[in-house]
Amino acid sequence: MSPTHYLCFQNNTELTNTVDDWFASAQLKASVEARYGLIGDWCFGEGVTSMDSLFLDRTDFNEAIGSWDISSVREIPRMFWGASSFNQDLSSWDVSLVRNMFRVFEDAISFNQDISPWDVSSAKSMSRMFVNTTSFNQDLSSWDVSSVFSMTRMFDGAVSFNQDLSSWDVPSVTKMDKMFHRASSFNQNLCPWGSSLRSSADVSDAFLYTNCPSTLQVNLTSNTKGPFCHVC
Repeated sequence: MSPTHYLCFQNNTELTNTVDDWFASAQLKASVEARYGLIGDWCFGEGVTSMDSLFLDRTDFNEAIGSWDISSVREIPRMFWGASSFNQDLSSWDVSLVRNMFRVFEDAISFNQDISPWDVSSAKSMSRMFVNTTSFNQDLSSWDVSSVFSMTRMFDGAVSFNQDLSSWDVPSVTKMDKMFHRASSFNQNLCPWGSSLRSSADVSDAFLYTNCPSTLQVNLTSNTKGPFCHVC
């Protein structure tokens, strides 16, 4: 017998509709797999540029999709929002073109995988990226976030997170409000951010309800900017 040749997705609508079918019923799932193969082996053409809300509120989803080649994708907002069982290795994903990471893992309460290899240099928004991702505590210190302008509530409610991000260069950030709000384990010294963060940035309540030695409002107009979780 000749090997089965499965189809690759060619556009965003085709992918979104197929995912809906995959979840809809056992019969439709079998039909999808006959056409595209097992979900972990799916392939994507250059026309697939968005995975927005792909697994939104799919509370039972926990398939191994770490081998996906998403190198043409530019948008992944809300991709795993509410996917409360998902906890798979995504470390090999090529996200180098992704600009929008808004709410990617919000409420993905089981997720705690190493995504430090991700090239996030194209990202503009990381707003609410890890909101209520209560298990997550991975090292992100190597990320290049120099193009990111919004980190609003990025780790809000990420109660396990306590990693050193002091090496991040944040010159483009304009919104950092409530970035670590309710991240109750967080107590890292981020004073080095003061040298690159613009004085007009919104950093209101950035460290409220954390474990920081200082949860006072950040002053960006003083000679010594801070405090950034610690007195600087």
